Amino acid sequence: MIVYDITNEQSFKEVKRLIAKIQRVKDCDVFPLVIVGNKCDLEKERVIKSEDVLQYVKGLWNGPFFETSAKESIRIEECFVNLIRE
Repeated sequence: MIVYDITNEQSFKEVKRLIAKIQRVKDCDVFPLVIVGNKCDLEKERVIKSEDVLQYVKGLWNGPFFETSAKESIRIEECFVNLIRE
């Protein structure tokens, strides 16, 4: 599970960097992964569009992607259930 902050563009760039690093270390393109955009309760401060992340995810491996709020406990359990499934 890799989590980024929807209000911070740099955090999403870090997701891309981490995925590339995992691919390099594992020497494979596909591995169990769930990408999570946190702080969905801060919609007015959003800088990372859901559509952009979905496009990125589908281009990689078409795996699960969620937007959550740790503060408001939105979709947290669903992320972990899907991570276990992966």
